[in-house]
Amino acid sequence: MKRTIILLIAWTVLLASCQSPAENEPIHFETIPASELTAVRIRLDAGELSVEGSTADQIQFSSSTDCQVSREQKILVLDCQKSERSAIISLDLPSALSLEIESYNAQVILKNTINSIQVKNTAGSTFLENFQGEAALRAGQGDITASGGEGSLEIFSEHGSLKVSGFSGPTSMATIMGEILYQGEPALSFPINLEADHGSITALIPTSSSYQITANTAAGEAVCLGGDFRQTNSGCQGTTGAGDEIINIRTVSGRIEVRILP
Repeated sequence: MKRTIILLIAWTVLLASCQSPAENEPIHFETIPASELTAVRIRLDAGELSVEGSTADQIQFSSSTDCQVSREQKILVLDCQKSERSAIISLDLPSALSLEIESYNAQVILKNTINSIQVKNTAGSTFLENFQGEAALRAGQGDITASGGEGSLEIFSEHGSLKVSGFSGPTSMATIMGEILYQGEPALSFPINLEADHGSITALIPTSSSYQITANTAAGEAVCLGGDFRQTNSGCQGTTGAGDEIINIRTVSGRIEVRILP
């Protein structure tokens, strides 16, 4: 019995000695100057990454795990891929900088004004909340959602769900097997392109907008409800308002539904 107790105490002491304070506390980089930088590149496998555009002239960064920090010319690189634990990362980014993110299975949240962003997120989900800027987002199985904001969006996912609502600016959404949901802004019109090979597309268009709408499918079904539509051999065509901008919708075998909202 005494031998068992001694072994347990020794094992506890050994575990405690193997844990350094740095493994249990977030690492803060709160004074990284941005004056000589043009972009920030972040690499991580899993976890959560939250980036918020700010008016500050310094980058504020914190992480729950160790990340390697380096410079590649005018790009600040934060590499968190070699960590044994999922990272929880928070970044306040000066809005004049560009952002590049490479992730396998992280949840990525992007907020407010960021000059431009490029995201490659294989299996994780990406969220844009009131984002303002230019965004190019790619996913394998992950979902991509954009709510509010303005600028331009280019979104692609192989199998994930793509959702855009209340965003003001040119938008391109494409998927192979996933679903697309697009909801336009009232009284605002921008070039919109929606494409799916075998997934479905739903487009909700305010009647106060000004679009020429063309929906075509090779082997699927196209349903257009409300507004001034006419059926074609491969889908339907219609307009809202004066028809100043164009919405192109295309599928191979996926279903298309276009609704004109009051």
